[in-house]
Amino acid sequence: MTNTAQAVRKGLEVLLAERRRLAQAGVRPVGWKAAFGSAQAKQRLGLPHMLVGFLTDRTVVPSSSRIFLGGWRRPVAEPEVAVRLRADVVPGSPSKAVAAAVGEVAAALELADVDRPPEEDLEAVVAGNIFHRHAVVGELRPVGYAGSLSGWRGRVFRNGMELVAVDDLEAVPGRVVEVLAEMAEVLAGAGERLRAGDLVICGSVVPPLQLEPGDRLLEFEVASLGRVSAVLNWSGR
Repeated sequence: MTNTAQAVRKGLEVLLAERRRLAQAGVRPVGWKAAFGSAQAKQRLGLPHMLVGFLTDRTVVPSSSRIFLGGWRRPVAEPEVAVRLRADVVPGSPSKAVAAAVGEVAAALELADVDRPPEEDLEAVVAGNIFHRHAVVGELRPVGYAGSLSGWRGRVFRNGMELVAVDDLEAVPGRVVEVLAEMAEVLAGAGERLRAGDLVICGSVVPPLQLEPGDRLLEFEVASLGRVSAVLNWSGR
């Protein structure tokens, strides 16, 4: 096992132990996040597979929530597609079965604090839930998901002004069915499962957007899904 694979394995063990500890303390796990799942990210970091973090009822918030960023070292935002599963994703399942497990889809924004380069201490990054702070999730809508987001387009807005248009929501993070299939494999290897009811944010559709104190409103709109927004608060007032 390479040093990188060992770091990822050890970090995941710590991460899942913390998830269990939080659950025992009354914090409800609600799902998972995909990270560094693209071929480029894996190659750059030498990863054996995508990284997986967890979501809880304390970090997942509805659209238009106010997010306090005071004290964050390097806040970034990641526009993502979120899905809620209506069936377990079994490792090794064919793509059709994985697609059929997707029950609802929403636009989402993940807010993260990249407090260190992942290359600096990969084990600590994994153990620390891969920079996750919040997932702002829009309205989850039932879909007849056919295994591809082809034709779905998105737009990202900063302070009311369009920042970037995204013609292919799967170009950067990979196909949702592949993300879910790989996540199921990673979790199974750690003694966990991707279950019906889980909420999954599937990776940023653009490179992470660095946030600055002048940023007050971030929005991500996906045609047919609507718009999700995060109100950014830097002062705590």
